[in-house]
Amino acid sequence: LRVESRSRTLFENKFDDAIQLCAMSPNGTLAVFTKSKLYVYDPMFENIYTFQTQDLPTALAFAGDNRQFAAGCPYRRRRAGRYRVPDGYT
Repeated sequence: LRVESRSRTLFENKFDDAIQLCAMSPNGTLAVFTKSKLYVYDPMFENIYTFQTQDLPTALAFAGDNRQFAAGCPYRRRRAGRYRVPDGYT
């Protein structure tokens, strides 16, 4: 995965599993869903949250306040996925 501005590379990372989906909030928080994990990075691209999962997302979106995001996983056995960005990173 590579995140770029108009003039330079901001972040680059290789993941163990294939990336399924990713999204960036208006403040620069980045969420990356791979085949086995959900990663959340703060606007400085420091990993602030990692969650082991077998869910396969079809949609990923941040709330307007950057404090929560939702992952749509149509084959999820439980309720729809809703995750919170850890306090202090919004």
